[in-house]
Amino acid sequence: MIYIKVKNLRFYCLYLQNEFYIFYIMIHQIQTQKQSLKILPQQVQFLNLIQLNGLELEQYLKNELEANPALEEKEENPEDENFNKDENDFPENELTEWESFYSDDEIPAYKTKENNASAEEIFRPSLVYTKDYRDDLEEQVRMMDIDEEIQNIAIYIIGCLDNDGYLRISEEELLDDFSFKQGIFIEELQFQQAIYLVQKLEPAGVGARNIQECILIQLDRKPQTQIVKDAKWLVENHLKDLTNKNYERIKKNIKWNEEHLIDILNFIKHIKSKPVDGESKAETAKIQKYPDYVVNITTDNLFEISLNLGRVPAMTINEQFAGDLPKKKENREARNFVKQKVSDAKWLLQALNQREKTMLDTIKIILALQKEYFITGDISNIKPMILKNVAELVNMDISTISRVTSGKYIQTPFGIISLKQLFTESMTNSEGDEVSNKVIQEHIKEIVENENKKKPYTDQKIAEILGEKGFPIARRTIAKYRDTLHIPTGRMRKEI
Repeated sequence: MIYIKVKNLRFYCLYLQNEFYIFYIMIHQIQTQKQSLKILPQQVQFLNLIQLNGLELEQYLKNELEANPALEEKEENPEDENFNKDENDFPENELTEWESFYSDDEIPAYKTKENNASAEEIFRPSLVYTKDYRDDLEEQVRMMDIDEEIQNIAIYIIGCLDNDGYLRISEEELLDDFSFKQGIFIEELQFQQAIYLVQKLEPAGVGARNIQECILIQLDRKPQTQIVKDAKWLVENHLKDLTNKNYERIKKNIKWNEEHLIDILNFIKHIKSKPVDGESKAETAKIQKYPDYVVNITTDNLFEISLNLGRVPAMTINEQFAGDLPKKKENREARNFVKQKVSDAKWLLQALNQREKTMLDTIKIILALQKEYFITGDISNIKPMILKNVAELVNMDISTISRVTSGKYIQTPFGIISLKQLFTESMTNSEGDEVSNKVIQEHIKEIVENENKKKPYTDQKIAEILGEKGFPIARRTIAKYRDTLHIPTGRMRKEI
């Protein structure tokens, strides 16, 4: 017997007494129903738009104006309120005109888009060129009248420097790597000469292998006064004690008086521990603190709220492009192109209106919850508030509120602030009232500022002081808040 399977049928062939018998069996089929979540393209577009700040939105819309001929920038007109209407408030004649582009047997343009585009695919500013500190170092090397081979090695070493200006790769690794790439043998002495050359460049300290060498390079550049010589001796012999602020051990090994030691320590404090500060490579353009919201307070302590759309281009449908719809059947491809571009423009305008409405609804709730803070500008008046609190009052998902507030700034009478800093966890004081952890952090800063620097407080002592003020907090929580405030430990805050 032979068994054959074709699609949903199973065939059996049986040869018996010089005759073939063929019969088949239908495979059992089951029909089921299930529910699945599917995000529409216009929903993805809205989520992408709502998380852009003002500068990102400006660039995004300019790109859309260039890419979509159905869009055009309209002149600013304060009396024109079409842009501020809800997503379903477009003029009836415009809706009728767009709907006339479709017929019952044609597929709407939005269905031809990629389904369920990832919500993570958000607009990001393009990479821009920023001058790197290494470029300046290379220019300095090229202007020197030195041997070409040493110059090439020095330029290679510059390219191996970290973003803070340190050379953390060993000489052996550098030498082997350079020799392998160039296909030539380089003597160790030549490499040492090139490293020494790099260390003579500006800013002082670049090319140092460690913090001790970095500080000594900077001290060598200064006039060799007595205090500079003593500082060099201290760095060479007691760097670990300086780092750990173990002043008692230093005092046992010096013959200077305490006043002179204090002068040396204050002098060393002004020496850079890193030759170069911050990131140095070409990176994504940093977004300025451009306020997306503007809040003014009236004499009656009422809020005047507006979105800062000054740099965002106002857009509308290009009626001439929309009216040039090819009507002949042989121009079906051109007809579909025009319809899709008009449909894309329509969805974009609707998403922009929805974005504006969502942002205004959200900021109104935030202002209501943090009214006292916005009136006084005192950070101690910030109330405990999390995303869930705002989401419930706006009747939206927490992720939407996160997108609305992330990377957004608000202009207030007391300056531009980040919306994210208004979201804080709560804790209960000794009276049973909930207070923001921002209030606790302010108290910690105040305690540290007023402490005796010769005997700074430990985290446990700070916790005890806060407990006396009515804030029962664990020592670990103090350490976490201290790290958030970039306050070093008590031992590192100690002064002689």
